[in-house]
Amino acid sequence: NSKITVYRRMWDSMVSWSAKNESFVGKTSEGISRVREGGYAYILESTFNQYYRERDCELTQIGGIFNPAATRSQYRRALSEVILKLHKEQFIEDLSDAWIKRFNLTGPPCSEVHTGSTPDGTLDVASFGGVFVSMLVGLGVAVLLCFIELMWRSATLAMRTQ
Repeated sequence: NSKITVYRRMWDSMVSWSAKNESFVGKTSEGISRVREGGYAYILESTFNQYYRERDCELTQIGGIFNPAATRSQYRRALSEVILKLHKEQFIEDLSDAWIKRFNLTGPPCSEVHTGSTPDGTLDVASFGGVFVSMLVGLGVAVLLCFIELMWRSATLAMRTQ
């Protein structure tokens, strides 16, 4: 029943797909387990996403936060100013650090465990640098083989012409 067309199209698409496959889950834990099985994307509110990613280092956020803001709200300007003030005073970051990262009974937060990913859960250059090294080695072998083939053909051509 949203007035935002993007939300309405997303909902219609999910409902039509759900008629063929069971795309909706009852709990977040069910959604996460279906993601682990593969072939399933779970759309989760950003705060919950961050919460679960801090506790399970195998979870990753794909893309940025999807949040088309409601521009017709009468409280939007006042709320934006208060939120900016709280960000400036580091209040929101302190709350996030205290409740999402520090209040973790399962061990250290994933953002502090070095796993080859950046704190926001995306891969950094060092994580997939081996791909570039293997590509460079492959390129070097290909150039070497081309040079050897060129020498071989020029030698055989020289023998034929003599």
